[in-house]
Amino acid sequence: MQRHPIAALALLYGSLAGGFVACQSNPKRPQPSDEEVRAHLEASTPQDSVESGLDGPLPVDSQPQKATRPNANSTVVATAAGQSIYAADLVGAWMFRDSQGVRELLDRLVLDRLATAEAARLGVRLDGAMVSKDWKSTLAEFEAEVQRADPDRTRDQFIRERLGMDPDVYLHSMANRRRLDLLAARCVRAFSLESENIEARLLVAPDRQTADRVEAGLAQGQSFEALAREHSIDPSAEEGGRIPPVVRSRASIARLVFATPLGEVGGPLQERGRFLYVLPERHHPGQSGPWSQLGPQVEASLAERPIEDLEFVQWQAMALERYEVDTRPLLRFLGHERVD
Repeated sequence: MQRHPIAALALLYGSLAGGFVACQSNPKRPQPSDEEVRAHLEASTPQDSVESGLDGPLPVDSQPQKATRPNANSTVVATAAGQSIYAADLVGAWMFRDSQGVRELLDRLVLDRLATAEAARLGVRLDGAMVSKDWKSTLAEFEAEVQRADPDRTRDQFIRERLGMDPDVYLHSMANRRRLDLLAARCVRAFSLESENIEARLLVAPDRQTADRVEAGLAQGQSFEALAREHSIDPSAEEGGRIPPVVRSRASIARLVFATPLGEVGGPLQERGRFLYVLPERHHPGQSGPWSQLGPQVEASLAERPIEDLEFVQWQAMALERYEVDTRPLLRFLGHERVD
């Protein structure tokens, strides 16, 4: 999927991944708002603590205790000196050292499940020839990366010796990853085509002074596209403010787009010190039907343009409304029975 900087997307719909782990106390996470952006906590390492002034030996009663099995169903992943190291120990240590990494991976796994559920609901079918062609391209790119990183090793040697994995298992996982990505792309684009939406342009002025120049330019008859290219700080400025079709939703940017007559400029919408202007251009009522009808349109549309982040974020908001998501089992797995 084509990606724009997350900071720019946060201005519109909130963060891309959504921060599921940060919402463990609410099993059904609400749709991302314009005001909320996920803030990942920087996990401190023991070295960080030493540098922060906690130097010197630990008191005797502060020495690390022997690991205990936090969950009766936790799997043993290693043993050392006759002691078992459990999966919960591993995940707990990972959470302590890299909570952001755990959240991001859990987000990805949740989104995979949502995409799989949506693909089943829509009846999405992946063309075998397309999947085969995509896999050959993916494998060629991977092998080229291996050659750049370590020209003295073959692909399988690199996987086995550098990544420490069985090549067949690794490649199978890679192929499954690509299949999930292909399914997700079709679910996202199908949602865009099925939903009522408006093609629009966006201009994001970073401050009041820039907004005044934008408004003066509009009053003088300058085109929105030219002003967006000159003044907007959104990545869409390169295309004169063109953004993916905006689906009707509770997000304030969507409300502004749908409330503004076609061909007229709406705004400014003030968010975090910035000033947003929109120019709705074309309205699409949305279309529905079985995958046998919608599928060819989805494929043709994807051939013209890939999925963009704003389109993905709108789909994610819908999926989180449609399906229940509960990440509290992770905390129970780690022995945190109560979450306030």
